[in-house]
Amino acid sequence: MVEHTTVKDIAQLREIWRLCFPNEDIRYTDYFFKKIFKPEYGLAYKENQTAVSCLCKIPHDIMLNGIILRASMIVGVATLPKYRNRGYMHKMMDICLDGASHSELVTLIQAYNPSLYEQFGFQMVYYRQFYELTRDNIERITNEGCAFNPSVNDMFKVYSLFVKRFNGFYIRDYDYFNNYIEEIKSQGGKIVAYYDEYGLIQGYATLLLDKQTIKIEECIYLNSVALYKLLNVALQQRHTAYLHVSANEDLSILLKGAKASRYGFTMARINDYELFNRLYGSKVNNVIDAFKLGNKPLYMNEFA
Repeated sequence: MVEHTTVKDIAQLREIWRLCFPNEDIRYTDYFFKKIFKPEYGLAYKENQTAVSCLCKIPHDIMLNGIILRASMIVGVATLPKYRNRGYMHKMMDICLDGASHSELVTLIQAYNPSLYEQFGFQMVYYRQFYELTRDNIERITNEGCAFNPSVNDMFKVYSLFVKRFNGFYIRDYDYFNNYIEEIKSQGGKIVAYYDEYGLIQGYATLLLDKQTIKIEECIYLNSVALYKLLNVALQQRHTAYLHVSANEDLSILLKGAKASRYGFTMARINDYELFNRLYGSKVNNVIDAFKLGNKPLYMNEFA
């Protein structure tokens, strides 16, 4: 049966994640259940009082079409292999979305397997892309102005300026950035920032390193100089870097010869079209059109 999770279920949920998401960095899983997860966020399908399927619905506020909306992101939808194809996930999603329809206009979900969620009214709204970079793809410039470990205040300032270009972004506060810094450090990552000649932050990048490559999970920049500076620092750490940005950021002119690979990242569901249209004075009847009302490209770079 489907139950809301409790503190006692956390160990079982972690084990489901370990078995169902073998490519997930265990350090991120540790961080998630320590800092992000709360028992009231979770649902589990249990057999003999043991969780065999689970999901988490993490609340967030988003800026959508010029209005801050209460929303949430569904993550960690998983069923242990031998319990699949029994309808457990469907039952959890029905209960989760029934609750969401009474509390929020928009629900988001990680889009790793889009076909699973289209039946629940979700549509793909946000795509990301990554560039595979080496030294051949960017101009070499000095590291002057670059520094690791920027302050929460600086990251908040530059993020707030950057997202003014976009729509659909998460509302981030100081607590968010405190937790974000801890999240990156928990995975052995680094955060580098670039400051101009006046000491004003112009961008930052989060760097997740493995033995041979580096993943730039988020790159916030106000101009091309900041972008080049941050990428130069990244490529001093590893020979190859994978830069992940929104699909709306065409960097092909700046990154010589680098090609982008696009992938779906976030799906969304409108829980009440009548209320949505009254709020925005619109007449939309599908998710994609609803997210286009703001006439700005989307930026929804969140995992949870």
